Amino acid sequence: MKKYLIGMMIGAIITTAAPSYAEIGGKVEAIFSDIKVNINGFDTDLSDPLLIINGNSYVPLKEVATQMNYRVKYHESERTIELRNNLDVYYLGNQYYYSVKEINEKKDTPTLSLVTWGINHNVLYNGEKYIFDPILDYYYDNYTHEKYISDQVLARLAAPKINLESLKKYKVNREDNNIYEVEVTSKNIKLSVPTEEMD
Repeated sequence: MKKYLIGMMIGAIITTAAPSYAEIGGKVEAIFSDIKVNINGFDTDLSDPLLIINGNSYVPLKEVATQMNYRVKYHESERTIELRNNLDVYYLGNQYYYSVKEINEKKDTPTLSLVTWGINHNVLYNGEKYIFDPILDYYYDNYTHEKYISDQVLARLAAPKINLESLKKYKVNREDNNIYEVEVTSKNIKLSVPTEEMD
C-alpha cells in the first residue's frame, strides 16, 4: 500500500469510529487499500481503490451509491452532494419495464438472466452481476410466468448496451397487480387495455 497526500476528497465513511474534523481544504495523509467492498453479498469492483484516513475507510461515493441504486447530484452553488434513491421515480410513474424473454430473443446482445435467493437479487449479463430492487425494479406475471425488469436496471448494464427502442414498453400498476403494454404514439403515451387473463 502507498501513502498519498490529497487536498480534498469526497468519500463515504463506512466505519463506526468517532469522526475527526480537519481544516477545510487542508491536506491529509491517506493510504491506498486493497480492502474489498461487498454489497448485498457481492464484491464490487471499484475504479478507484478504497482509502484509509486516520483509521476511517473512504470509498468513491458516486460509484458505490450507483451500485446501491441511488442517484448522485452535485449542487455547485450550495456545495452540496445530493443522494436520492429511485423510489420517487416509481411514485411519479416514470418507471418502464421490459420483458426478459423479449430481451433474450434479440440476437445482437448476450443473454440476460435474473438470479434471486434470500435477500440477494441480481441481473447476470455478459459475465457481470448487477443488483436490483425486487419491489421497484422487478415484476413477475403470475398469469404468463414472464419476468420484467426496469429500465433503470438496464441502463446500468455495461456494454454491449441493449437497444430498448426495438422492444415493447410496459408499466406496472401495483394497486391491481397488473402489467400493461405501453403504446407509444407521436403525440402521447397511453396504456393498452389488459387482456382477459390479466383482469
